Amino acid sequence: MLDLTDLRVFLRTADLGSVSAVARDLDMPKSSVSRSLSRLEGEVGSILIDRSTRRFSLTDAGAILHRHGRRIIAEVDEAEHALRGYTGVPAGDMTVAAAPVLIGGLLSKVAADLINAHPGLNLTIVPATVGSSERGETDVRLEVAAVGNAVDQSRVLGRDELWLVGAPSIGGIVQTVDGLADAPVVFDQRRARWLVGMPGGATREFSIEARLVVQDGVGLRDLLLAGSGVGLAPRSAVAGLVERGLLARLLPDHAFGELEVTAALPAGKGPSARVRVLLDAIADALGPDRLSRG
Repeated sequence: MLDLTDLRVFLRTADLGSVSAVARDLDMPKSSVSRSLSRLEGEVGSILIDRSTRRFSLTDAGAILHRHGRRIIAEVDEAEHALRGYTGVPAGDMTVAAAPVLIGGLLSKVAADLINAHPGLNLTIVPATVGSSERGETDVRLEVAAVGNAVDQSRVLGRDELWLVGAPSIGGIVQTVDGLADAPVVFDQRRARWLVGMPGGATREFSIEARLVVQDGVGLRDLLLAGSGVGLAPRSAVAGLVERGLLARLLPDHAFGELEVTAALPAGKGPSARVRVLLDAIADALGPDRLSRG
């Protein structure tokens, strides 16, 4: 079997043309360079370098090994680089396709912390639109789904509680859950049925007709901030706005359900160190009390 160190020495000798030049380039004694070349020739059973002139030249066998050896070393270097991404410190470029509702809330917070904690990590975030196929072009795809409806092969990172929120100026419209019937609702479909957990544990179903329909999480947040109505939004996307008084949480003693935050990798790929640290950070941000048992 070819020794990779000897092969690297041979390739540098072919490039530089002398043992002295290789010794300086690789910072090793000239005698070690000569021994590497001799070992390699013994291994392949052929003279690889013609040493009869002042500047070395490749024999026919040497030219063949030089051509294939470059490809071998390039493949080894590429494999080592790829493995560092899976086993080493999170670094390099990572592209994440994410549901828009995550980009404006949970993911923006996690991404800022990751970039600060790992200076060698570069992050690109693109929206994962319905029916799109970014999975083959990205490192990971993040989605939200109703509890129990996660796509097969997806990893459930945790659960995000849905809050009923609206601008403080219109929050008084909904004093009780029955007030939803007359409230200007902003939702992702015109008509829907909401199952609402009541104080005391009972569950009631309400028929909702949205005045404004928007199928984009960031657009929903902006409409709610503008005072266009009341709507359901993931806690991670609006908790900071509620804390700052820009939105009001309505009927906080009622339960409006949860969403599962899921991650899916491209087919045939395992999670790299970059992806693992991202998924762990998202799971931590959602909180252990919200993690699914799956």
